[in-house]
Amino acid sequence: MPKNPSAVSVSGILCLKGTLTDEGVECQTFRDTQNTLYTLIGDLGGFSDGDQVVVCGTVATASFCLQGTTLAVSSISHPHGYKDTKSRKRDVEVKITRSSADSAPAFKLEGKPLPLQGQGSVWVGQYPEMIIEGPLQIFFHSGGWKNQLFDLVVTVKTPTKPGKDK
Repeated sequence: MPKNPSAVSVSGILCLKGTLTDEGVECQTFRDTQNTLYTLIGDLGGFSDGDQVVVCGTVATASFCLQGTTLAVSSISHPHGYKDTKSRKRDVEVKITRSSADSAPAFKLEGKPLPLQGQGSVWVGQYPEMIIEGPLQIFFHSGGWKNQLFDLVVTVKTPTKPGKDK
């Protein structure tokens, strides 16, 4: 196992801070703060290339990853104090309870007014490859019935890159 002064190891679990990269042949890759290359197997919790993370896991005794030291991921998260300011393209879908008392609710994503389409009992919006900077900002206002409750469901997906399924 590579020597790394910033690595923390407890009961065989190694925790490293670094950045997910696109260098992998078969597996997701990660470079720690010492620029050591690792390959990762397991659930990456939706993180993708370019994300700064803390990865915890055990060193795999065998791997199909073909490069670097392979970690079997037990947890992954942003580093303590991390502030997300990276711009990303994401496919965003929105479903909101529709009120018969409001034919045109106000809706904004990332500060941009966007249209919603009425479909049965819900308002629906689909916005492919939307640029998102940091946490997603959502604004919804409806002049619905007094004391009416609204369900708002937002689904955000990473657009599929040609040749990569991540």
